[in-house]
Amino acid sequence: MALADIEKQYDLMNEACELLQAKLQDDCLDALIENFDNLLNDGKVHVEDGIPDEETASKLAEIYRAVHLDEISTEDRRLLLQLSLLTAYRKEKIQANHQMTPDSIGFLTAYLLQQVYEKKMKRIFWIFALGRETWRQ
Repeated sequence: MALADIEKQYDLMNEACELLQAKLQDDCLDALIENFDNLLNDGKVHVEDGIPDEETASKLAEIYRAVHLDEISTEDRRLLLQLSLLTAYRKEKIQANHQMTPDSIGFLTAYLLQQVYEKKMKRIFWIFALGRETWRQ
């Protein structure tokens, strides 16, 4: 999916979050969770005790119809969620130790672990495959 398409999906999710946040009188992160829960429930807006009202629910349903999660790749879904979470974290001023780790740090850590343990993993594999006695010979 093109970056412009992801941006369009992000803008729709941001609009839905702001709309739901105002009606729920809750924080942005809870509105984001509620929106993704609604999307995973086939775009059906969860209404509890008349909140959100019918007008807001119909606006949200319209936004959900424009967001096509089933038509985008898993990587693009992850990116959409990550961008939405970053926006919620920025608005709510979440503590630094509660924020998500950037992908680059995770990828770098995985790469370093792979490089360090690759030789040890080969040795462990051969110990199990050939038996401890064969390995010592």
